[in-house]
Amino acid sequence: MQSELGIEHSQTGPIVGLLIINKIPTLPIMAISSILNHSDSNLIVGYISEADIADLPKNPRISFINLAEHAGSLGLITKDGRYESFDDDSFFSLVQLKWFLFKEILAQNPSRDLIYSDLDVFWLKDASEFVRASFATLSRVNVLIQNFTLDSFSPQLCMGFVAFRNCEVNRKLIDECLAIHKSLLVTNSRTGDDDVITHYYRTNDFPENILQLPQSTFPVGNLLNLFTKRSLYPGLVPKKPYIYHANFVVGLNRKMETAYLFYRNQKIAQPSMPLGNKIAIRLLVRLRFINFHGRIILRVFERFLTPND
Repeated sequence: MQSELGIEHSQTGPIVGLLIINKIPTLPIMAISSILNHSDSNLIVGYISEADIADLPKNPRISFINLAEHAGSLGLITKDGRYESFDDDSFFSLVQLKWFLFKEILAQNPSRDLIYSDLDVFWLKDASEFVRASFATLSRVNVLIQNFTLDSFSPQLCMGFVAFRNCEVNRKLIDECLAIHKSLLVTNSRTGDDDVITHYYRTNDFPENILQLPQSTFPVGNLLNLFTKRSLYPGLVPKKPYIYHANFVVGLNRKMETAYLFYRNQKIAQPSMPLGNKIAIRLLVRLRFINFHGRIILRVFERFLTPND
């Protein structure tokens, strides 16, 4: 099978890694189904609790890596496998497991490159073929990464979508980022992986082997309003994005709402989710923009959709 970029699809393309921490309703299913629907990539899901992955779709392209031993080595889980909730500072410590996931996938698949995709990143077309083409063409580039940079003198990298060439340079980079993450958590318990990779990028004098992805085709959540149906001038049609990252909004409901709006704008079928959730999200979107009484109804629907959110 040949992609739209002229690359032969094969089982040697990038592997897509995901990390699931805590029991999260609906969102992981949406993210995973969007990747399965828009690519031929194999997926590897890192986890530390069997309960967190119990509801994921069953597909021969999905495999798993248990990271509980790494979490235990960091002192992040108890002997019975319990760990902290999303709202605790300890969650930011658990995010260190991303670096271990990267190390495991690259080591177990020495001939495959790696794409990491967050659970609030939804694919609209095959982003893996973009990565294949980029690494094939740009021999000096080892990392492709999403960003929310506003000023060129102050880059802000984003680990929501990042691709690593499988090479020794990146294995050293990942080890260094893991060390940075541990160090920064000592002074700031809410240090995230975005902070870590941005710190690495800036302190290493903006290395040329790390390439910021175009925001027009790999947008983050605060760019949602730039993607509208209405054309300001006939014939000026932007390229369809590869992904949409539903960050910059807090809470499961809002992430699903912005994803729904993005997919609707791009005229692409929504990723898989229960029918009840689809109906509720459409109602939430309508209620979000109406008067006070509508906001009361909105809160009721939000609780119905995700009572623990």
